Order: sequence, then C-alpha cells, then structure tokens
Amino acid sequence: MRASTALCGAFLVACAMVLFACNEPVELAPIGDRAVNAGSELRFEVLGFDPDGDDLDYWVENLPPGASFDAGARTFAWTPSYDQWGIYEDIVFYVSDGEHQDSEAIDIFVIEVETDYSDEVVEIADEQAEEAALEPDRVVFPSEGNEELLDLNSGDIIVSDYETGFLRRVSEVQETDGEIVVLTDPASIEELYKYANLSTTVELEGENDAPWVNWDFSHTVLIDNPEGIPLRVEITDGQFIMEPVVEMDLHISGFPPQVDSFYFAMGGQASFDVKVEAIAGGSIDWADEQVLPLVTMTPFVIPNTPIVIVPQLNLILGAQAHLSAQATAEAGISANSLILAGVRYQFGAWENVEVQDFDFYHFGPVVSADVSAELEGHARLEIKFLFFNVAGPYLQVGPYAWLMAELYPECYLQLDAGVDGYVGIDLETLWPAGEILHWQLFNLRETLYYEECSW
Repeated sequence: MRASTALCGAFLVACAMVLFACNEPVELAPIGDRAVNAGSELRFEVLGFDPDGDDLDYWVENLPPGASFDAGARTFAWTPSYDQWGIYEDIVFYVSDGEHQDSEAIDIFVIEVETDYSDEVVEIADEQAEEAALEPDRVVFPSEGNEELLDLNSGDIIVSDYETGFLRRVSEVQETDGEIVVLTDPASIEELYKYANLSTTVELEGENDAPWVNWDFSHTVLIDNPEGIPLRVEITDGQFIMEPVVEMDLHISGFPPQVDSFYFAMGGQASFDVKVEAIAGGSIDWADEQVLPLVTMTPFVIPNTPIVIVPQLNLILGAQAHLSAQATAEAGISANSLILAGVRYQFGAWENVEVQDFDFYHFGPVVSADVSAELEGHARLEIKFLFFNVAGPYLQVGPYAWLMAELYPECYLQLDAGVDGYVGIDLETLWPAGEILHWQLFNLRETLYYEECSW
C-alpha cells in the first residue's frame, strides 16, 4: 500500500514538472552592423529562435527616414537617397514570444557616392502640369500629348511653377496603359536653389554720368514636400544696388580770387533689399450624382409603325464641394550703407573727412491665411422617351443652389439659387446613360448676396 502511494506521488510530480515546465527564453540571431552605398538598396531578414516553438513577434525601433520593416516577412528594406550618407546608430531589432524578448542594436553606415548626373533640366509646361497627378514618389501624366517625357533620363530634373509647383529628380520612366509614370526622388535644397526658375540680371548703367551696378536676384524656389503640403517660396523683391559717390564743393571769393573752402570726398553707397514669401496650401474636391428611377411606364407602339417607345421618369440628385486653404508668411530686410573719405579745407586748415552711415530695417514674419469653400447642389426631374429602349430625347428641369463662402480672414457669402433645365438626346447603346448631345434650354436665376457677415 505504501509502495503504491509512493509510486503514485512520483507520477504526479513528474506530470506537474511536464505541465508547469519553465518557458525557455527566445533568442535573436546575430545581425551585426551593415553598410550600403547611397542610392543602393539594403535588404536583410532577421531570425528569432524559440526552443518551445512559440509564435514570435518582431519589431524595430529608431528606423532611419525612408526605411521599412515588414514584421510578417521579418525583412528590413531601405534605399537611402544620395544626400542621406552618414552613420545611423542604435537601430534596435526585437523578437518576443509573449513572455521573453531579445534584441540587438546595430549601426548602418551609408557611404557617400559621387553622382554623375546629366543636370538636364526639363521644364514642364502649365498645360502638362495641370493634367499631372503629383504623388510622393512619382508624377503621373496622361500619355496623349506627353510622348516627349519618355525621353527623360535617370537623374534629370523636372520642374514646374504651375500652381504650387514641383521640382523632382527623375529615377525612372514607365509607360502603362494610357499613362506615363515618372518615378522621382525629392531634390535637395541645393538643387532647388540651383535649378528653380531663376530671373537674375546684373546691369551696368549710367545715371547722371555715374556708373552703377544693379543686381536683381528675384526668383522662385519651389519646395515640393512629398510628406505633406507643397510649399512655394518666392523671393519677390531681391535687389542689390551699388553706386559710386563723388562729392566736391569749392567756394572762391574776392579779387584776386581766394579759396575760402574746399571739400572733396569719394566713396560709394550700397543698398540691399529682399522680400521672401512662403505659401503653403491645398484643396479638396468632391462630386457625386445619382440617377434614381421613379417610374418606368408601359411601353407603347406608335400605330402603323414598328417604333416602340419606353417612357421613363427619373430623379437626378447631384452635389459637389470644393474646399481650399492657403497660408502665407512674408518677411523682408532692407539695408543701406554710405562710405565716404576725403579732405576739407576751411579757415586756412586742412582736415580729413570720413563718413560712415548704415541703416537696417526688417519686418516679419507676417502670417496670413485664406480659407474658402464652394458648395453646389441640384435636384432635377427627368422624363425620357427611348425608341426601342435604345435612344431618344429627354428633358431635365429642377432647382439648384450654389454657395460660395470666404471663411477666413473675411467672412463673405454669395448664394445663387434658381431653376435650370436641359434638353438633349440620350444614346444608351453606345454609352449607357451617356449624353452625347445636350443644350441648355433655359436657366432662371435669383442671386442673393451676403457681405461682411459674421458668426
């Protein structure tokens, strides 16, 4: 009896040891520091090991800008740009089984690469930029009319000053169905300054027989921010003027003539003026229209003809909205200096003359904002007669309303409301519910103005 009890106890202890065995720690396979050339891809996998076979979770802290880590595939990927060379320290990789975790901190060395760019600058015309879709890593153009963009080479600069503008360095050009996709990298600040739309002149002119230098460096630098709102920076009044100055004064009196005083000085004056304007903004557009069938009447046949007419009665509901916001910051400086050196003879004595005068003025930054919205809605009743359920005339009529609101800095509302109608021909065989011919039959409008309103 005692032997059986002892055996049973030993069996229970063994079971408890199996059931409540300690969870073994998880281990992360060594990764080590890595190195990559700027402009090249660095990709590697991390691997964790758990003796118990538990599911493992992976994550990374302190990723470099532009790098990514796919936890499911345990893969790190990064293609540093040419201006991201340097040492990126303490990038920490983790693995965990839910109870234990292991980690390793590594450094990544990005090696500077001397780029041999063609420095070809291609200016995108306004009509091309208007049709383009600007995305963080690409600019998408319709193929029609833009075939010359297929000749772009890697490293070329494309620049546009349409609306907010953009300046990108081309990495690759792809042609898809109906589109030309220009894959791009953000240009550096130096490239922005070098390749943006510049208008710089240096003039040597004569004014009252005195030569002077006028350097006009007003230009626009377009900073296209792939991470957020495009920013336009414009030097609107940039000018440096240098002008020589000669002053002379001589007083003679009496007979025989006698010099009472003499003054002669020469030097120069210079002035520097610059005004910088930064504009950031964006807009949101939305539009939708729904055709709701109300009644489909019984088809009827025109007597003594094979023509079958299918009358329809529809309700058309539509709305669209446009919201825009823009912020502007202005700042400027102005400096003027005058330096003269010369001699003066007065009261029988000579003396040296030195004049140094300097004025400095600055203003800003002055920040202003503008927010506006446009809303439009309409509801039209449509009656349509389709011959053979294929084509036929239609008539639309109903109320509409259009609201324009300046929300900031001034409050201004304009409301247009009225009734409009259209008549046209519908071809549903070629284009389902597509109007290929329509003209405006009448438009009745009443306009209400609300100015300087506040709320």
